[in-house]
Amino acid sequence: METSERKGQNPTILEKIETTVRSAGDGLAAAYLAIGVVIGWLVGIAAFIGSWIYCISEYGYLLGVTLGWIPGVIVAPIAGVLAYVLWGLLPLIAIVSWAIWYS
Repeated sequence: METSERKGQNPTILEKIETTVRSAGDGLAAAYLAIGVVIGWLVGIAAFIGSWIYCISEYGYLLGVTLGWIPGVIVAPIAGVLAYVLWGLLPLIAIVSWAIWYS
């Protein structure tokens, strides 16, 4: 893509996905990583919002809203990277977690 070669500007998310797919090569690995990028971003955003809401519920509105983003910033990248790499195992992990929780 010509726009990814712009100097001094950050690439867009679609350009990052394209770069990831091209660096992975053709075939199944490229598709796995491309899907993993999207799922990783979604899980990271959900983890950030979820941890912020948890902080609001645990520490009250004043502390939760003002300082709740700090644990969110710590948790979100960890969850996003794990989902990016291990997204193929997420359905299995969800089923096993559900079975353990409701047993």
